[in-house]
Amino acid sequence: MKKNLIKAVKWLLLGIVCGILTVVFYLTERNSGSRYHLTVGSGLIAILCLAAVIWSLLGKMNDRAGVMVIEDIFDMRSGGCVVVGQVRGAFYVSEKVMIHSRDGTKIKTKIRDIEIHSQKARTAVNTPAALYFPDVEPYRIHQGDAVRVLE
Repeated sequence: MKKNLIKAVKWLLLGIVCGILTVVFYLTERNSGSRYHLTVGSGLIAILCLAAVIWSLLGKMNDRAGVMVIEDIFDMRSGGCVVVGQVRGAFYVSEKVMIHSRDGTKIKTKIRDIEIHSQKARTAVNTPAALYFPDVEPYRIHQGDAVRVLE
C-alpha cells in the first residue's frame, strides 16, 4: 500500500509542477504572440500526471490485503520453507507478512518469491500460489495457519 501511495504522491507533485509551468508558459506566450505550443504540451503532461495519480490509487484500492490459509508446507534445503494455499486478495514479492499460528504464536517475515502454476511471479491475486519464506523454519508453522499482509 505504501509503495503505491508514494508513487501517487510523486505523480501528483510532477503534475503540480507541470501545471505551474503551463501557467508560466501561457503568460509568456500570450505576451509574445506565440502559438501556445509550450502551454499545450505542458498542460497535456500535467493532465497525464494527474491521470497516473488516479490510476495508481484506483489500482491499489481494488487489491485487498492478502490472506492465505496454509494448505501445505515444504522444507527447503537452502533454508526456510515454501507454503502453498489459496490467496484471497493480493500478495507481492518483498511484502512483509505475519503468519498467525493456530496456537496463538505470530511470526513476522517477508515474502522472498512467489510461484503460480510453477512460474515465478511478482504478485499473486486471488489464485492458488506458493510463497517462499527464507527465514521461517517449517516446524514452526502448520496446515491451517493464516498468512496475512502487515498493514
